[in-house]
Amino acid sequence: MKPLTKRSVKLYEGLSPKQLAALTLQSMADMNAEEANKIRSAVVWKQYSCIDAAYTEWRDAFHSVVLVWTAEYWRQCFLYASTLSRLQSLARPDAGQPIDAFDSMHEQLQQCVARQLAHSKVLHDLCNAHGFDYNAVLKLAGVPDRCNPLDEGDIDEAFYQRWFDDLSECLPKEQGFKSA
Repeated sequence: MKPLTKRSVKLYEGLSPKQLAALTLQSMADMNAEEANKIRSAVVWKQYSCIDAAYTEWRDAFHSVVLVWTAEYWRQCFLYASTLSRLQSLARPDAGQPIDAFDSMHEQLQQCVARQLAHSKVLHDLCNAHGFDYNAVLKLAGVPDRCNPLDEGDIDEAFYQRWFDDLSECLPKEQGFKSA
């Protein structure tokens, strides 16, 4: 462990569990898994009977992934709706806007759709990879039944890869063996 890392872990050790949880959330928001792990290493270990830690770790981690995914899902819906509204105002006969502005707004709308599809594919792929029911997760996220976020279409590959990598980082690492 580097000296700077040891120093930051020592600083965390004097904080309350509530303060450590707040710092963990901040690190999660910054997508800084390394710092979140440092904070977690400063949490005091206690011994008592409880349900299987692997269960709670997966349940809580996947729930966190769903919450982060949901926030971005609704943000993408808002961006789509606002872009569509601006496109509609440009299309009015009395708008007098140049064709370039209309074309640019139409490209932005297509980008919104490609990102929405990519974002939904991320969650679908994470569910499949880890054995979670995609439809149950959508229900938990509050996505209406009539919405099918996996409609056919081109996805934004870079957006997909960034979100897939970031959300995967929030999940527990698979163990190569099972204990008895």
